[in-house]
Amino acid sequence: MAAVATETLTHYRVSAKRGEMPEGLVGGVAVHDGFKSYSGLTDVGHALCNAHHLRELKALIEIDREPWAAPMRDLLLEANRAVEQAREEGATSLAPPALEGFLARYWEILRLGLAFHRDLPRLQRHPSNRGRTKHRPGHNLLIRLHEFKDDVLRFLVDFSVPFTNNLAEQALRMMKVKMKISGAFRTFEAACDFAEGSPRRGLWAVHGPLQAAQGFSRLRGPANLNRPPPLGPGLFDSEKKIREALVPASGAPRPPVLLFTR
Repeated sequence: MAAVATETLTHYRVSAKRGEMPEGLVGGVAVHDGFKSYSGLTDVGHALCNAHHLRELKALIEIDREPWAAPMRDLLLEANRAVEQAREEGATSLAPPALEGFLARYWEILRLGLAFHRDLPRLQRHPSNRGRTKHRPGHNLLIRLHEFKDDVLRFLVDFSVPFTNNLAEQALRMMKVKMKISGAFRTFEAACDFAEGSPRRGLWAVHGPLQAAQGFSRLRGPANLNRPPPLGPGLFDSEKKIREALVPASGAPRPPVLLFTR
């Protein structure tokens, strides 16, 4: 079960395979946690959720005591505050000196972390294991921050991209709690039924009963207000279905930033 969210709309997706991705998305930016299957979205830009990075950095600071982790955490938080302040002041980008300063610090911290791990002894590989030697968690994070630096820092240069994908995470939280308590949905149809009711519950919680009803009226038409929308299998089979779910009734174009989680 997965969710795609914008500031005003949430689209729930149920599929038999965990790694199945939507088809037909073109343009815009997908904000996600770096799950490998998202790389299959080749016609959109990508941004990585920095809330996930902050959680990993916290563990490296408190448990592994890696010296580069705290400076990287502080840099990401400071950069986010700078973007928020600039946005509040009506700016659409950071001043070049500020941006260059953040980028320089980012590279310096990466060099510090990679040098730290080069000096550590290699992890011992079990004789029965094949392939490459495993890296420590901190080393894996450093490699990701280096390899996907543009996706990590996209929020710095594109103010429409949020720092995290928390909006989608919050939209999916009720489903995750349901799955945690029950262990799993017993049938595929049950998962679809639960997904059908989730947008109604989300609108009710955020906007109240009247606006929730009006929101569903706009999406489904007044004649269908009391009938759940037919989701079911193949929810993301085509770009048309995605647009029907995500484009406002006014005909405005699909928002350029989509927040993904699963």
